[in-house]
Amino acid sequence: MLCAYSFIDPPPDISYFRDRSSGHGTLEVANATHALWTWIKNEDGNQPRIIESLWLTSLLNSGCKA
Repeated sequence: MLCAYSFIDPPPDISYFRDRSSGHGTLEVANATHALWTWIKNEDGNQPRIIESLWLTSLLNSGCKA
């Protein structure tokens, strides 16, 4: 049976890091070309804390018409 704390072994080739902790992510869209992804880890007995964040940038040429 698979659950949130189960991993498939052996790990897939694209799996570089495994973490059994839980948390949630947020995606804040700043404008038409930029968004901020943040991973917030739930800590036992403590306040959640930001573990990782990164900016996503569109590769679409701003001069292109959709």
